Amino acid sequence: MSEDMALPLTKPAPSFLLLPPEVRDCIYDAALSWPVISDLAKTDPLEPDSTVHGHWEQPLCTVPRPRYGPMSTPSLLLLNRQITPEALEVLYRKSLILDTTPPYIPQLGQPMGIPEIISETTLQNLRFVVLRMDLDQRQSARYWFKIIEMLLDIWFVKNNIEEVQARIQCPPHQGDTRRDRYAEEIRAEYYHRLLSKLRGFGEQVPVIIEEVVAKDLKESMERDPAPPAHGIAGIFTLLG
Repeated sequence: MSEDMALPLTKPAPSFLLLPPEVRDCIYDAALSWPVISDLAKTDPLEPDSTVHGHWEQPLCTVPRPRYGPMSTPSLLLLNRQITPEALEVLYRKSLILDTTPPYIPQLGQPMGIPEIISETTLQNLRFVVLRMDLDQRQSARYWFKIIEMLLDIWFVKNNIEEVQARIQCPPHQGDTRRDRYAEEIRAEYYHRLLSKLRGFGEQVPVIIEEVVAKDLKESMERDPAPPAHGIAGIFTLLG
């Protein structure tokens, strides 16, 4: 075939990186989002032989953990050295919503660690976090207090947070028996400690606290008020 009859070369496809940064950011925003934590918390049960018995004297790293649902890294974050940081920057500016506590591990005496689900690096690079704390379940105030402790231990080392929103829903009065009153006293104690932790963190970054407080707990708080907030915008919804 002569040179005059040679087929024209196919024009190469335009590179994604030739798109304007604003367009790439729009694509990242549409393609990436945080998983729903409460969906991830629907774990597979432990194996029959992975019970509490027989593990008390083992190293904590060997204690059986529940298996979370399938988690994988989006392909967009694995393409190349330029796209990954660009996409992560967009993802980090999306609000991460924590709407449940991880499963409780009896051998640890506390819920499963947050870094076992979300890496410390990711937690420290987040810009916006939403905490939806429902204290209506047994021990939930204590579990949430443990989670807040874990998060603050990580964030006091390093964080890029611009705002934390904490919505705390407290249950109404549950009963008049001694056991009920004792349970509510314990819950109120952890509730106050949880608020104190968030308010202390609010001295470093903006923390917006929305309290949905039952009438009985409100009266308890009035008798034993929590320390005043500093650097916090508070929104209080009082339910009778």
